[in-house]
Amino acid sequence: MIRFFLFILALLALLTGFWWLKLHTGTVLVNWQNVELETSLAVFIALLLAVLLVSYGLIGILRFIFCLPSRLNRYSRRRQRKKGLHTFIEACTHLSLEQKTEAKADGYALERYLQTPLAHHVLFEASLLEQNYQKCEQLVDELQKDPDANLLALYDRTRLAFAQKEQVQALPLLLEMERLAPTAPWVLKNLFQVCMELKRYQKALEVAQVLCKHNLLTSEQHNQYQGKIMFTQLEEHHGDVQEQPTIKTMLATLNKIHDLAPDFIPATIKLAKILQVQNKERNARKVIETTWSKTPHPELLTLYLHLAKGDQLEATKYLASFAPRHPESLLSIAQAAIKAEKWPMARATLKELAELHGLSSRGYQLLAQIELNQQRDLQKYQQAMEQAVLAKRAATWQCHDCCSILETWQLTCPNCHHHWQVHWGDCKSGIMQ
Repeated sequence: MIRFFLFILALLALLTGFWWLKLHTGTVLVNWQNVELETSLAVFIALLLAVLLVSYGLIGILRFIFCLPSRLNRYSRRRQRKKGLHTFIEACTHLSLEQKTEAKADGYALERYLQTPLAHHVLFEASLLEQNYQKCEQLVDELQKDPDANLLALYDRTRLAFAQKEQVQALPLLLEMERLAPTAPWVLKNLFQVCMELKRYQKALEVAQVLCKHNLLTSEQHNQYQGKIMFTQLEEHHGDVQEQPTIKTMLATLNKIHDLAPDFIPATIKLAKILQVQNKERNARKVIETTWSKTPHPELLTLYLHLAKGDQLEATKYLASFAPRHPESLLSIAQAAIKAEKWPMARATLKELAELHGLSSRGYQLLAQIELNQQRDLQKYQQAMEQAVLAKRAATWQCHDCCSILETWQLTCPNCHHHWQVHWGDCKSGIMQ
C-alpha cells in the first residue's frame, strides 16, 4: 500500500513537471568552441535524462564485468560447500557402520571441499576405527591450531584417551570441556563415569546434581546414585568393622542411604544387621519390609526370619504380603511350606507362580522336592530336575550390559567395567550355564 502511494506521488510530480514546462517554454543555448546549439528546454531535459540512463546502463555493465570473477568464485564455493555437506553426511553414515576405508575417503574429500575442522574430525574418527592412534594424535594437533575448534579438539583428544583406556588423561580434558560447555550432556555423562572409575566420588555427586538439574537424570536416579556412592564410600572406609565407635557413624549413613534408595538391598542388609546388634529388632524388621515391598531378595528373608519370633511360615507369609505377586515372595512361601511339610500349600503356591510368571530353575527344584518328599515319585522328581536345568535361572545379581552373573552387588561390573549396571533380577539367558 505504501509503495502504491509513493508511485502515485512520483507520477503526480512528473505530470506537474511537464505541466510547468508547458507553461514556461523557453530555449537553451549551448556555445562550445564556436559551435552553438539551440533547443527548447523540454528537449534539453529529455536529452539529459537519456544521457543519464545510458551512463547508468554502461556503469552497470562495467560493474557486472568487474564483479564476474568474484561471483564465479562465490558460486564455486557454494557448490563445494554443498558437495562437502553431502560428503559429511556420507562420512557420518560410514562411521556409524564402521566402514573404515569409505570413511577415510570421505574425510579426504571433505578436506578438499570444505577445508574446515570437520574434515580433520572425520579423518580422526576413521583413524580411530583403524586404531591408528599416532595418526589420531597428528589430526588432533592440527585441530588445536585452529582457535575456533578448541572444543572439538578436546572432544577428539578425550575420545582418543577413552580408546586407549587412559581415564587419568581423560579427566582433565573433560574438566576443561565442562568449563567451556557446562551443560553438554556428553561431557557431563562421561565426566560422571570417569569420576566414578577414578573414585572421585565428591565430584561425581556434583556432576550427578547438574545432570538432574538439566533433566538428564530423574530425581529418583539421582537419589539412587547418591545412595550407592555413599554405600561404596562406607564400604571402603569401614568395611565390616563392628566396633562400637564406628557403628553410630555407619548407622547414620546407612539410614540416609535407605531414605535415598529404599530398594538398595546391600545397604538394607547391612543396616538391619547393625540394628540387630543394637537390639532394635523392630526397626530392623521395618527396614527389611520396606525394601521387600520394592525388591524382594532371599537374603532379606533369611535375616527377617532370624529377627522374627514364632512360626517361620507365618513370618514368611507376612513378609511376602508386602509384595504378594512377586516371584520371590511366592518362592519363599513355597519353600517355607515345604520346610513345614505343608504340601498342599506348597503346590498351590507353585501353581500360582507358574500361572503368573512361569517356573524358574529354583521353582522346578522346589517342585522336585515335593515330588520326592511327599509322593516318593522318583520319575516325577527326575522330570522336575531336568526341567530345572532347562528353565531360566532364578533371580540373581547380574550386569544388564554384558549379562555377567555375580555373587554379590558391585558398583562396577568386573567384566565390562560399566557402572550402575549390576542389578538383582531374572537372568536374561534362558538356559543355566
